Amino acid sequence: MSGKPVLSLQRGMTILEEVAARPEGAGLQDLAAAIGCSAPAALNLARTLVAMGYLRRQEKPVRYVVGEKVGELSRLQSSRSHIGELKRRMATLVERFPGLSVHHCVFKGSELVIERTLEGGAGGVFREGADYVLPAYTSLASMVHLAFWPDTLAAEYIHRHPFDIYGSAYWRSRENFEAALDRIRKDGVYHKSQDDTENIGMGIPIFTAGRSLRASLTLGWRPPRKEGVDFKAMRDEIAGAALEAFAVEGSP
Repeated sequence: MSGKPVLSLQRGMTILEEVAARPEGAGLQDLAAAIGCSAPAALNLARTLVAMGYLRRQEKPVRYVVGEKVGELSRLQSSRSHIGELKRRMATLVERFPGLSVHHCVFKGSELVIERTLEGGAGGVFREGADYVLPAYTSLASMVHLAFWPDTLAAEYIHRHPFDIYGSAYWRSRENFEAALDRIRKDGVYHKSQDDTENIGMGIPIFTAGRSLRASLTLGWRPPRKEGVDFKAMRDEIAGAALEAFAVEGSP
């Protein structure tokens, strides 16, 4: 269905384009000339865009520059595009290994949380925003992050979650815990168990292009009950596929 464009909207968008093209900002006469109307008409449109956050007015002399809302729209678009790419990568793993649960984990505030999950087989259910808090030292994600975080960040996390309270019962000693972190750094992946043939659980680090830890991926999968299944080979295949898909996470 076609129709005439809304003139005031056209003029508002033209003003935005004009201002964006001028790093030094645009004066009222510049705006009026860009949209071919009087200065008072341009002023009313500029006031509306300022009120909405798309323009910002500078004084002495009066100039209009791009407002914060324009940046927010750009960041929102980038974020949604990034989430779409993240979901696609997660889906490739779930489709390849039906029944696999994939959890995307990030550090928020002072806690590690599951931010997004995809599970339930090919075309499975994608959930985001639950921010389920993960326990320190016993969760896959916490061990991956502690292994690859900078020393200062790891020390802050341990200070907030004392090992003697939260980790000693599970790891028995600080030496066992540190040895596990060393294995994760060496292997590039954390296997919850080396010999459990009932369930596969592993944590995968996700780095930025600059090799800073950005997030982690945790995977849970129950191997098919078939004779002759090579558990170790299957576990390594899943780990390899995850590392290949998520070697670097960045905005697509």
